Amino acid sequence: MNPASRDSNNGRLHLHHYPVVPSSDEASMHRDVILQTSPDGRTVFLVEFDERFSDQHATGPEQEVRHEIAVSELIQLIRAHGARL
Repeated sequence: MNPASRDSNNGRLHLHHYPVVPSSDEASMHRDVILQTSPDGRTVFLVEFDERFSDQHATGPEQEVRHEIAVSELIQLIRAHGARL
């Protein structure tokens, strides 16, 4: 896993970037996972991007899936399930 990097200008934390190894008949693909805050700071989005690459097209269709949670709920989840350091 790549180290997380933070973009303080727009509240993004890049959590994960990895290539997906395709089978022989599929285009190559990579997947990114980021956390992003809403403009008002009340919610956090977990955003997953999948992008496909092939010989015919440098970049293929990109799919984006977003999951939203209130910051207070995220804090409760981390406290309930995270390891105390």
